[in-house]
Amino acid sequence: MTSKISFFKLRKENMRHHLAVLLLTCFCFLMHILAFVIRIQNLTGDTDLKHSEVMESVAVWAQPGYVQSFFVIVLAVILAMSGLSYLHSRTKTDFYHSLPIKRENLFAVIALNCLLIFALPFLFACLAETAIAGITGFLTVTFVKNVAASILCYFLVFTMSYLTAALAMIMTGNLIVGLLGFCVFAGYAPILVKNIFPCLANVFLDTYVNTMSARDGFDYFSPISLAAWVTSPDSGAGWSMKEHVVPLVVLLVEIVLLLLLCQKLFKIRPSEAAGKAMAFPKLNPIIRIMLVIPMALFSGVFFYSMVMNEYKIWLVIGVAIGAFVFHGLIESIYQFDIHGLLSNKKQMGICMAICFIIVGFFYTDAFGYDKYVPEVDKTGAILVEPQIFSDRADAYWGEERDGVSGQPMEDVMGLLRQKVESLATTNEEYQDFVTVTYVMKNGRKIKRQYTMTLEEENEIMSQMLASKEYKKDLFSLYTADWSKITQIMWDNQIDFITLKLTQEEQEQFLNLYLEELDTLSFKEMTETAPTSEFCVSHENGKMDDYYYIYPSFEKTIAFLKEKGCDADLTIKDMNIVSLDIIQYGDSGRETVYPVTDQAVIASVKDKLNISGFCGNVFHVYNSNNLNVELSAHIVTKYGGSQEVYVSTDDETLKILDDARGNQETEE
Repeated sequence: MTSKISFFKLRKENMRHHLAVLLLTCFCFLMHILAFVIRIQNLTGDTDLKHSEVMESVAVWAQPGYVQSFFVIVLAVILAMSGLSYLHSRTKTDFYHSLPIKRENLFAVIALNCLLIFALPFLFACLAETAIAGITGFLTVTFVKNVAASILCYFLVFTMSYLTAALAMIMTGNLIVGLLGFCVFAGYAPILVKNIFPCLANVFLDTYVNTMSARDGFDYFSPISLAAWVTSPDSGAGWSMKEHVVPLVVLLVEIVLLLLLCQKLFKIRPSEAAGKAMAFPKLNPIIRIMLVIPMALFSGVFFYSMVMNEYKIWLVIGVAIGAFVFHGLIESIYQFDIHGLLSNKKQMGICMAICFIIVGFFYTDAFGYDKYVPEVDKTGAILVEPQIFSDRADAYWGEERDGVSGQPMEDVMGLLRQKVESLATTNEEYQDFVTVTYVMKNGRKIKRQYTMTLEEENEIMSQMLASKEYKKDLFSLYTADWSKITQIMWDNQIDFITLKLTQEEQEQFLNLYLEELDTLSFKEMTETAPTSEFCVSHENGKMDDYYYIYPSFEKTIAFLKEKGCDADLTIKDMNIVSLDIIQYGDSGRETVYPVTDQAVIASVKDKLNISGFCGNVFHVYNSNNLNVELSAHIVTKYGGSQEVYVSTDDETLKILDDARGNQETEE
């Protein structure tokens, strides 16, 4: 057994070989301190900022961040490669292995030195920045908490990244191959494995919706994705321990496992592996197959995308080419010989066959993904999100959506069962996307996206909008905290009026509106244009929320008229001076053709609707000519002129175009 004196002597001697990396690390943290000082100086020089705002900004800088963690990962990789580079030199390996010290102790010496090279300058930088914040008067409890959180996160990220890079160096016999090995370890699960199913599902499955998030299980197996997770701030707030317990625990567990694995492999690593591509040849076939299969599948998807997803044969060709090329490249790296491209044909054939089986599995939908609709008795609720309401989801600021249950849910699920039976049939009619989330009674959520014709979508939406449950999920005002409202603005695209309401008046107005919204049917929503709208601004960090006012909303309209809003005024009641036909050419250049004949304008008034209202949700009238827009010049009650965009149907557009032609002939 080696004495403590020899252990520390070896540490001291080993540290001498890390002088360059030590200087690089110190320089990086010195630059970080200087950047901190410069940022404080820039903030204090901004006279528009209050002292409290500067203190808040300084505290935010101290919390963990992904950009900083990226540099920590780079330093960890550099230190691992520097400390273990001797493993790739036969002369140095013979020297180190001749020393009277156990291999596991030698690994501990190298790892401990690398950790100290990172830790000491890092801790010094943290203390220096804390002292600077105190001297400048910006030191707060939040700043100290954020510094402590950064120390914890960056130490864990560094340690896992270092051990991952060390594992790559131990398993290889060449520096370049070791670097490639780290890239494989860091990206295999969160990039290759994680995206196989989504890529193939997007190609072959009609109802697939990508529900994978950046925090799925595959991200547990990479220092890079875990670093992104552990340093990400909470939504709408700063970093907190409560929200990051899971990634921190995962980091600790994986650090322990990696340390044990590195020590084991370091101990049994053969000395003659130096200079070779791989240190453990028995693992080569396993590693090769694990890499070739996903890379060949991605190659097939790439070829398929090159032909605009039209000819699936190219996916098969791409898989075959990918299996051949990537198998050959990996084998060439193993052998350090280009002739390896044609080696181990049997294993290449096995990889190719597995890829074709996987593709066939998706092509035939052998697991019944598209046909699946849960049993009603196992489903607690459903959330239906048609594409026409996608902007409402972005602005939603009410309580968490519960979905629709009971008879409306059963009716819609019955329609969806009929829909999945006809997925294979082609339909040239207008189609839209409807996303459905099945909320199971056991808490599981299953998401599907159905492509539907307008008739199919209308049938489902008629069922959904008849339910007040669905309207609560769709319109925030049903469940939102009205005390968070900062402003309500009404407009009809001619007038824009900020409503000056007391708290009682605001509650009265919103209750009146929701009372009438309760009775709004899908038929009225799709066949009747709104007369105006109001926009709700609030403190919840979401987009402004908007609501349409329909002609049948008599109580709401009466309330608004008392506040000076012409809420019942429609375009039929407005004084239209002229209509402009705006024609867009292939280059995007527009040509304007005015129509001023009042008789023609009067004849088409009933077919016009202001686009600002029906354009965001439903097109009551919608021309199929996408290269033409229509605008109206209106004389307002104030005597001025206002231009608004309007929508109409193809028949009315033709009448206006003919009138424009006659007008030009007369001129």
